[in-house]
Amino acid sequence: MLDMLKRLKKAGKRVGVMMNTDRFRHEHIEKEYQLSKLVDFVISSCEHGVVKPDKKAYECALKIANREHALGKVAMLMIESQTCSHVLS
Repeated sequence: MLDMLKRLKKAGKRVGVMMNTDRFRHEHIEKEYQLSKLVDFVISSCEHGVVKPDKKAYECALKIANREHALGKVAMLMIESQTCSHVLS
């Protein structure tokens, strides 16, 4: 997963991550993997009160991506355990 994020960033893509996590795990992931250096933004369920796979979680992610990062039309790909399971565009 980290390798894919690095490749996307190297290719000039704006990248965001949405994850179901509590604040403690979110902080651990950031410290361990320096996620904020690999992506443009992180959307965490503990901060936004929405959890995947609820449709509201994806709507929240798209709203944040478009509003805060001026990404224009956003395509979103959700990968769970390295298996593509859901695509919105």
